[in-house]
Amino acid sequence: MAGWSAMAGMHDFVVPDEAAAQASAEELAAYGFPRVLARPHPDGGWLVMALDEGPYPVDTVGRR
Repeated sequence: MAGWSAMAGMHDFVVPDEAAAQASAEELAAYGFPRVLARPHPDGGWLVMALDEGPYPVDTVGRR
C-alpha cells in the first residue's frame, strides 16, 4: 500500500519466571524501548511486552 507507515508495534516474549521477566524487562528498557511491561502469563511463565514506537519505513528495512 503506497504511503503506508505503521506508527507502533509490540514485541511479546514469554519467559519462565518472574526473575527472568524482570531481567528481560530491564534489558529491553536499556536497549531503548520506551515502555516495557511484564505480567504473569495465563498459560504459565511471564509475559514481557515492549513497545516499539516506530514509525516504520514503507518497506521492511530499518526495523529493530
